[in-house]
Amino acid sequence: MRAFRNADAEMIAKAIRGLGPESIKASPAAGARIVFNISSAHFPAVLGRPEEPGRYRNRYDIAAKLTIGSSAPAPLKDPTLRELVDSVVASLIRRKTGRRLYYGAVELNGSGVRYFGDICMVLRPAEGDACTLVLERNSYDLARSPIKERIEKSSKRWKSAARGEAKKLKGSWPTDVPDMVACKILDGSPPSERRLTTGSISSGVLADEDYVEVIRVGSFGPSKLEEARVSAADAGAEARIADRISQGPSPSLVEMMWRHRRRACERLASAHGISTRVVLSLGRMRP
Repeated sequence: MRAFRNADAEMIAKAIRGLGPESIKASPAAGARIVFNISSAHFPAVLGRPEEPGRYRNRYDIAAKLTIGSSAPAPLKDPTLRELVDSVVASLIRRKTGRRLYYGAVELNGSGVRYFGDICMVLRPAEGDACTLVLERNSYDLARSPIKERIEKSSKRWKSAARGEAKKLKGSWPTDVPDMVACKILDGSPPSERRLTTGSISSGVLADEDYVEVIRVGSFGPSKLEEARVSAADAGAEARIADRISQGPSPSLVEMMWRHRRRACERLASAHGISTRVVLSLGRMRP
């Protein structure tokens, strides 16, 4: 049994590096990527226009944009839980606040975390380096059970105790990603004498909202994107809406607006030279 687990751990590491089961050379188009999901309603703001590109904004950027003046509002006297977690994560890379932090996820062949948006923005591989912070789980778990209780029971101040817990989750891109993903997948699967496939590995890298988190310092615009991905389920829903427009019964106004936004996103992405890919399978596919 141990031999199979060791072989699976090796296969996970190979898949993360862009290697297939029998590959000896990594494929430039394969391997782990850093992704950020966003609603199709807001993707155009990231793209902007070819002559005036936009950028991705975090909650602090949005707050500053809604505030009169050029600087972001001062921190609240009583920071929110999200701000507390941000400050803990920022301290791992010797920053005072989380204002310049942008949270993404590790993805292999999928379309990211659908909860955060139906458009999955995939960064170019060169955008991740050894200075990029990786956490083996969602940083918000610091504020959830059972880590939350461990922090509260500590004799230290909350932030100091939380930083100690966050250090246990800390790693760097791309060095620590294969080990983090191997632990995540193998910890969640029962011992078996059947080998993991690329599809099962891809499913395990990012399952529902359970992901390995990547924290990028500084925003990005369309020039940093390799591609945009959408799920086959969403593409099918688009096609179904189009069919109902022509054949009936008529879709709702909300459905038509959603389809219109997604089609506009694809056209705008194309104008920036960014392709939109429908994710048909999480496993390997023959051309």
